[in-house]
Amino acid sequence: MLICIAYSCGNSVENDSQNIIEFVSTGKMNDDVILNKNEYIFENNIVNIEMSKLNNSEIVEQNTSQLINSISYKMRKISTKYYLINKGIKGDELESSIHELENEQLYFFELEDIARKDLLSTYFENDSEGIQYFSFDIINNFYLVDGEGDTLKALYANYVINGKTQLTEKVLLSFPKLKKSTKTTLIYRDNVFNNQIVKFSFPSEIEIENNYIEIL
Repeated sequence: MLICIAYSCGNSVENDSQNIIEFVSTGKMNDDVILNKNEYIFENNIVNIEMSKLNNSEIVEQNTSQLINSISYKMRKISTKYYLINKGIKGDELESSIHELENEQLYFFELEDIARKDLLSTYFENDSEGIQYFSFDIINNFYLVDGEGDTLKALYANYVINGKTQLTEKVLLSFPKLKKSTKTTLIYRDNVFNNQIVKFSFPSEIEIENNYIEIL
């Protein structure tokens, strides 16, 4: 059973530091990269698209990841309805919860050391310091850049644990929901593991519907 043990809140901001915007437009990918059937390249990110059936409707989710040194960074753009149903919410409560979250877009951010090292004990002085970071501080390291080049901070972040030792750290992020025609790029300022800026780019919902659904 997954338990959210922390809740951090942030506020919207206008144009953030210029180096974030500049980073979004940079980066290159090797031309000979081989893609799987359900993968595509968008702004130098390999994005995996997943489709599932839910109550006779199709749910599309996207995820993309970066590997820097031994750290794997993964960002997953998830369906609010699918998330709530997986939490066991149903009936009138489900409809009410969907309505409450209709102006939010949820993402799962996952961090893992591919050498199978425990992140808390390896990169922090002690577990308490690591839990403090993932519970309350990490939210300040995330930004969303919209198609206009404006930046937004996360509305809130929940650190998710399963009550035992885990090698993958997971954080649920909420950002303001943008128009279906707007592409998004999430920025993570990693000042703990690799001291780098990591970006995750996703096309607009309309672009997905028009161009990428057919790859499945």
